Amino acid sequence: MIYPIVLQVRAAGRCKLSTVRSDYRKTAAGYNREDGRAKREFHRLSTVRKRRVWPASRPPLLHGMLMMDIEATRARFRPNRITTLFVGESAPASGDFFYYGSNAMLRHMQRATEAALGGGGDFLQRFKSYGWFLDDLVLTPVDKLGRIERKAKCQGAADSLRDRIALYRPLAIVSVLLTIRPIVEAAATAAASNAQMFGVPFPGMGQQLRFHKEMVRIIPLLPRD
Repeated sequence: MIYPIVLQVRAAGRCKLSTVRSDYRKTAAGYNREDGRAKREFHRLSTVRKRRVWPASRPPLLHGMLMMDIEATRARFRPNRITTLFVGESAPASGDFFYYGSNAMLRHMQRATEAALGGGGDFLQRFKSYGWFLDDLVLTPVDKLGRIERKAKCQGAADSLRDRIALYRPLAIVSVLLTIRPIVEAAATAAASNAQMFGVPFPGMGQQLRFHKEMVRIIPLLPRD
């Protein structure tokens, strides 16, 4: 069943769900009126407008819409020439994607960058103007998976990352999570990349200060336009 729900990216850049009530009235007649479970599911999904976490049992269609929007948004911020490639583990299941703005990852990156280089204005545009780009090892969220499945997803994404590094040809690569650094560096080697390699802890779970200090240290060393 295709639910009458659309993905809306608001001006603030956050990914939310909204219900199109007029569409519901038009399409409600098309539902089997005896299918109470389907109606309840529709109303359950229509109440998540104020939530930023997608339902755990979201239909595959909605999951696909979320991932398509993330990659489309990422592509809009890709520089013509990538000088420094930052590689995260994956976009978060919460929808708080770096390039949507107003999220913890962006704030920590901005503070570190401005501490090292100064600056102001629209940070995401400045990030792009430097030739900097954030991609992810795994292109689907893994942060809510169990340890074994999460590790397998990361290892299984190595070939995809290898191909992207070969396409991007960055001058430097920064792993934004120390546990994925061996996979990222192996992918770079397989791509015949000569990029300088760096690694920083992810700014979460008490590692925010370590991230800030290490980023402030390496930012002057990172290639930028």
